[in-house]
Amino acid sequence: MERYGIVFAFNGREPRFSIPDFDHPEASLMLRSGTFPDRFLVDPWVICANTPDLLHITELHRFDMHNDPYEDATWQDYSATFPIHATTPAGPVLDIRPEIHGTNLFHQNGTVDGRWFGWSTWMGIPTPGESAVFYTICAQPEPGETPEQTAEFLDYVLKLEMSIASEDVPIFASMRYTPGNLTRGDRVLARFFEYLRTFPRSHPSADFLK
Repeated sequence: MERYGIVFAFNGREPRFSIPDFDHPEASLMLRSGTFPDRFLVDPWVICANTPDLLHITELHRFDMHNDPYEDATWQDYSATFPIHATTPAGPVLDIRPEIHGTNLFHQNGTVDGRWFGWSTWMGIPTPGESAVFYTICAQPEPGETPEQTAEFLDYVLKLEMSIASEDVPIFASMRYTPGNLTRGDRVLARFFEYLRTFPRSHPSADFLK
């Protein structure tokens, strides 16, 4: 199916989950989709594991947390949610609801300084051990706002999200998870690894292979 300017395909006979929605109808949104210029030299699940790695939010991104994301994380059959309310080092206040769907789909609704925006990244595997990352960012025009003003807000949040992502990119290049190295501060990440281990595998061509 095509949605948000991205084409999605499920590796199986029947999708186990739907493409996640934004908080507002798609027809009411100004959307912008694109592709990260470089491939990431890791599998998509490694990029997704960055979200439940809650220590990196305070240690790498230096967010001043206003909530306890360890207590607020919730788990579903094929997704997990990690609410974050924090002040960024540059000053903007984020009240966001990041989600991981499946093992290669990041989705987020929330506000920056009180104004709503949506942000998603979707990852494919063009070759083994590499991820191609696509993104969609969106906003709902405010009453009396011109399209140019809404586009300026999109520029602002895109720059904010990309600045956060730019801090993660160098780490992805050398990230290697090893059993036995997690701490109590990694307990949500540890649960995400269990989620990954038990996630159903699809192999629709199995009956045709000898």
